[in-house]
Amino acid sequence: ATAVVPTAPPACVVAPNNNAQQQQQQRRSIHSLPCTRCGYPNCDIQILGCHCLLHVRCTPVPIRACPNPRCFNSNPAASGGGNHGAGGQGCPLELLPMEFTELDEARRVADLAAKASWRAKEKSRARKKAKLDNNGGSSNASTGGGSLDGKDGMETTPPPPPATTSNDLRTGRWTSEETTYCDKLIQKFMGGRLPLPEGIKLNEFLSNMLKSKQSRLTKKMKNAKLSSKTFKRTSGYLTDVLEAREFSECEDGFFHSLQNGLERAEIKFHMQKEWRETFSTYCVSHGQPLNVDRWLASVEEMERRVHRAKDVERMQRRKIMMGCALRQDLQNPDRGVVIEKAVGSSLGSAGGGAGAQQGSQMGGADAFAVPDPMVSAALGNEVMKSSSTTSLDSGGAPSQSMA
Repeated sequence: ATAVVPTAPPACVVAPNNNAQQQQQQRRSIHSLPCTRCGYPNCDIQILGCHCLLHVRCTPVPIRACPNPRCFNSNPAASGGGNHGAGGQGCPLELLPMEFTELDEARRVADLAAKASWRAKEKSRARKKAKLDNNGGSSNASTGGGSLDGKDGMETTPPPPPATTSNDLRTGRWTSEETTYCDKLIQKFMGGRLPLPEGIKLNEFLSNMLKSKQSRLTKKMKNAKLSSKTFKRTSGYLTDVLEAREFSECEDGFFHSLQNGLERAEIKFHMQKEWRETFSTYCVSHGQPLNVDRWLASVEEMERRVHRAKDVERMQRRKIMMGCALRQDLQNPDRGVVIEKAVGSSLGSAGGGAGAQQGSQMGGADAFAVPDPMVSAALGNEVMKSSSTTSLDSGGAPSQSMA
């Protein structure tokens, strides 16, 4: 009786545990989970069969099975199969989408810090202005447009930071962690152990990856001859686990060496985008199945954020320029062609039927906001004649002199 009791195969026993682990992983952010090989987070791809995560540099292409020996989808004979059967297709992969959470949080913190700094500067200016007013300061200081900043709704707030990464290349001094990471990139580049296309130049690769200017790289490595060195693929990935872990440690140290939180989030976002774009091209050239649906959706979202940020910045700049123009006009009332409402009403009453009818159609006193030059000159001469006649004739009425 005991011999006929069915026993479940090992795969059926392991599958429920893997499903439970997958449910727990889905509750957390997928980008906080470690890589299967190096153990560091911020992975780039996911194996569709077992949902294990890998960095681009830790992935053999084409991949035959999961490189994790504890995974049910692993095959010890093919786990390192980056060079075995290069002509066939490997295990399907999925390119992970870009993560905006860290960048949005860094932008929010930077925006709050910029607004707090701007408010502190405005308070300092207000105290200086009040001190000058109490000490009998100049008229320019007392009419400095302070009424427009808060009452008329034209507060010149600083423009918000960009929605995604800025297009400005990095400049300035090198940190020791960045130098170490750059040396690691050069070492793996010269060894052909990175998923890069054949023939790419070293200076182009470093400039794109570090988001740095060419002149910044040239000044740092004067005798390196970066433009004369090209990539020649050997393995296409970091074959040794210790080597992959050391590389990830240098990269993580470089990220933490950046003191500015927004700059750190931007360079991390930029490097992830560069690695994944390069890997997608690399997989197409080597016949590796790759699902890029979620990745393309995140790229479209990034483009929408960039356009939205440009529109917001343009409107903010226009608002500031309009506020400055209005303050300039109020501080210099004698410049330009401006007719006061009292003069406009007297001219409208003296102009007669056609002028009054035109003024009523254009909106009363606002009709004289932008007058015709010839009409303004003629009316001005009539006013001057009538005023001179009125001053000489003490008994005559202004209407009779106008007639």
